[in-house]
Amino acid sequence: MSNEVAALSIQGLTAGYGGPPIIVQVTLTARRGAITAIVGPNGAGKSTLLKAVAGLIRPTAGRVFVEGKEVTNQPVETLVRRGIAYVPQVENIFPDLTIRDSGLSPRFQGLIWERIEQIRSTNVAVLIVEQNTRETLRHAQWAYVLVLGQNRLEGSGQDLLENDEVVDLYVGRLS
Repeated sequence: MSNEVAALSIQGLTAGYGGPPIIVQVTLTARRGAITAIVGPNGAGKSTLLKAVAGLIRPTAGRVFVEGKEVTNQPVETLVRRGIAYVPQVENIFPDLTIRDSGLSPRFQGLIWERIEQIRSTNVAVLIVEQNTRETLRHAQWAYVLVLGQNRLEGSGQDLLENDEVVDLYVGRLS
């Protein structure tokens, strides 16, 4: 990848909730003007990683950098001022919407991806965790696969879409 300073750099991050760690030695980089995806099965540690980066839980090892400056274990308010925030997935965000009108509709998903691409084109770093692995990898310039709290694979979204292990375990084959 490029020599420019990464918008977000996570180096060897280990974190959990007081017991055994949920994520162990996770490393990733998100660059300006690129969509970086984190994919993996349920329970892989994706949410824990984001919470550790956003300051909601304290890492027990590793470092987090924003624009080259270390922000590991900084208070949430400091991280928000630096552009880092955690927006949790919750059920029933829009309980009154029908499937046709909601984020489950392909039309609405297409509009969301269009907007994400517009944001990326303004040289913003986009880090995304999304359940629709196939569509996410189609848009990602770089992606990381987390499994059991650890980096398993990384590569361009296109390369991972062509990786048999990724397709068999997380994407599924189109018939």
